[in-house]
Formats: sequence, structure tokens, C-alpha cells
Amino acid sequence: MAPENNAPLTRLRDLLPGATYVPADSDPAFSAVRTDASTVRPGDLYVHLDEFDSTGAEIAAARGAEAVIADRLLPDVLGLQVIVKDCQWVCETLAAASVPVRSPIPTFITVGGVSGASRVATMLAAVHAHAGERVGLWTDFCDDDGEHCLPRRKNAKGAAAAWLRRCELGEVTAAIAQANAGERPVAAPLVACLTSLRCDGLDESGAARWESAAAHRDAVTDAFGRLDGGVTLVVNADDPDCVAFASQHTGRVITYGDSGGADIRVVPVETYPGGQTFIVASGADSACVAIQSPGRVARREAVAAIATALAVGFNLRAAVRGIDLAPNLAGALQPVVCGQSFSVYLDAAARPLDLADALEGARPAKGRLLAVVRLADSTRIALRQLATAARLADRVFAYGAIKLEDDTPAGVTVVEDRLAAVAVAIGLADAGDSVLAAGCQDETADRDWAGKLLRRRRECEDRRAAA
Repeated sequence: MAPENNAPLTRLRDLLPGATYVPADSDPAFSAVRTDASTVRPGDLYVHLDEFDSTGAEIAAARGAEAVIADRLLPDVLGLQVIVKDCQWVCETLAAASVPVRSPIPTFITVGGVSGASRVATMLAAVHAHAGERVGLWTDFCDDDGEHCLPRRKNAKGAAAAWLRRCELGEVTAAIAQANAGERPVAAPLVACLTSLRCDGLDESGAARWESAAAHRDAVTDAFGRLDGGVTLVVNADDPDCVAFASQHTGRVITYGDSGGADIRVVPVETYPGGQTFIVASGADSACVAIQSPGRVARREAVAAIATALAVGFNLRAAVRGIDLAPNLAGALQPVVCGQSFSVYLDAAARPLDLADALEGARPAKGRLLAVVRLADSTRIALRQLATAARLADRVFAYGAIKLEDDTPAGVTVVEDRLAAVAVAIGLADAGDSVLAAGCQDETADRDWAGKLLRRRRECEDRRAAA
């Protein structure tokens, strides 16, 4: 699946001297030929085999085709065109000249990082699907081969390779896989996206898994496998460790983030309880994006998906349209709305670093932030969780099996269980406040609990108002 970036370029006029070139003085050079528009990469030659419709040629041109070969002039196609009598004969001629003619194969993309990789991969899949592609998706939660979408079976040996093979047989045009620390690479990608290397040796549940942060980072980057110079690497410009990793890459690198030096820059516009809007800028081009989650992390993950789509060959407008239509993803600041005058969010954050990000995203403009924290089984890690929550939230309600005795920071109340913690936080919230229920393990159950508590509170308020 690796791109042919290092393949020698071929001058088309040397192979098709009798064709009509538009413009007449054009001299296209290319390294590979595509017959499927959705797999075209910048610099490829596209042979248009559809005798009735020009849509494929238009898509190929938009994806950066060096030239489009067709049996007629296509007025709606922007860019170089080469007019021939028989496109099938052209394919045979190019194949005889040992030019690689690529039939539909998946464009393989990997997304990895300490956090956010599954959400970025899912948003990227939405971009490709919105463009009319048949998409395969492999994440912690999803095994989608373009035909069947099933929950992923964890720790199944060879499952990722089998998924990719099913994608190939099912004529998937874009196969997107999450690269997980400790797992073997699926295949060599066309584009690899690294979302984050900020870590502390803990897994997503908050349990210690690696002996050091450095070992954790190595496990994350090793999951990508060997990235040669033909791979485009997309990295988070706001993460110094990501930037350091990218500095060793010999191929093309695209950076994204809040940093002014990023290739794909993000500028926040507005944050509100149901999400946020921001501007994404790429060179002189820019577009407005709306997503359903607040916070810097959600914004950065959306931009990561956009930057990866741009690396594959999408234009900015097409990438943004796909993000706008992406599903609201589980685990990251999911709002619970029952007509209350304050915000309630569910989030899976358990690691202290992830908890800090969730608290930052849930912080209201004016009111208080009340946080529910699920404590880790380790006293050391639990104290770090509480220190983080106490620093960023106004009130903290913690629960867990561990006994902390007198070590809890000021502003922290330890309660019996999660339901009690959520109930107390919702009961104390005032208009304009935010309640963050972090450590969510079963979003459906948490949403049901929170909804019932919110409705009960509203009923009580209505009765008091009527009395």
C-alpha cells in the first residue's frame, strides 16, 4: 500500500505521441496510472473509462491527478487532459511499457497516538465516506470492511490483517486503521497520522502499563512500523514529542495545531454547551468547522482528521464537509441535555493527563465546574487524579475501591459510588455551571442515570415553583 513517490517519472508524450494534449504545450510526467478516481494520489495519471459520465475524472482532478486521459474532451474537468481514441488501449500500452497501472486498491491510512486515535480515524472515515468512497475502518471499537460493521474482537490474533484483506476483496477504496501501542503494524501506509505522544506510562483506564513515559512513547511509535520516505506523516504541532518524532522522518511531513508555524492551523471562534466552531487555515485557504464537542482536544482531533484528509489528496472544503457530518463520538465530552440550565458532560478520561484535558474542555465561561472522578486502584495515581481535578474544578466528587484516608486535597469529597457522585454533582449545580462525569465506562448507562437525575431535579423545581 505504500505510495510510489520514489518511482521514476515517465513522460506521457514519449508513450502517447499521437494523442491530443490540452493545453497543447503540456508535457505531463507521472509515476503511476489509476483507473479508479478515488485512489488517485497527487501526481498520478488517471485514465477515464466511463463513456457516459465525467464524475470520475472530476474527482481525479480534484485529488491532484497530473492529467486525465479520456476519449473526449471533458469540459467540467479542471487541469490537463489527454484525448485518445481508445482508453482501454491506453491502459494496455502503458502496461506494456512497464508503467504500473493501478486497479482499485485501498488507500491505506494509519492513525495512532497516546489518545484520540480512534476518534480521529472515525472522523477521517466520515470524510472519505462523504466523498462517495467505500471505506474500511479498524479501531478499538469497530471492525468495518466496507460491507459489514461489527464490534471489534480484542486480542484476536491476525484479525487486523484479515480485516485489511477483506477490505481489498470488497473493493474498499480507503482503509483506515488505528495503530495501537503494543500491537503489530497492519501494513505500510500511504499516510500516517500521529495525534499525541504526551503520556505518563498509564493505559486509558488509568492503570500503570509501561515502566516509563519514554517506553510508552516508543510503544506508540513502534505500532506504526517502519515509515519510509514514501509515507506522508501528519503530526500534532502542539506536541513537542510529536514534532521530535517527525524531525527524523525522511518523507513529507504535515503539521497541524494551534501553533502559528503549523501547516494546518486552527483558530477558535466560539464555544457553547453543544459544541464549538473554529476556523481551519491551510495556506491561503480557510474554512469554518462546527463540531458537537467543546474543548481544545476535540478541536485538535477534528483538525487532525482534516489534515490527514488533505495529505491523502482532498481539498479543504471537501475535508471540512466530511467533518461536519461525522458522528458524535463516544468517550469525549458527550453532552446530556434534558432542558436543564447547566451543562452535563460524560467523558471516558481516567489518566491524569486526559482528565486535565476533559476538565479544560468542560469549563464553563462563567459558572462553576463540578467534576466526578473515578479513582484508579493505585494510591499514587489516584492522588495524581485528585490533584489534577482539584486544581481545575471547583468541586470534585470522587469514588473508587481505594482508601485514601486523609490524603484528599481541599475541595474533594469521596462518595460511595458513581451514581451517588453524579447525583450530588447534578443536585448542587446552578444555572451556568458545568458537571463533568469523567471515567465513563458505560456511556449508555451513565446517560440513562444522568437523564433520570436531571428529570427528577426538574420535577422538584417545578413543584417548588408551583407551590
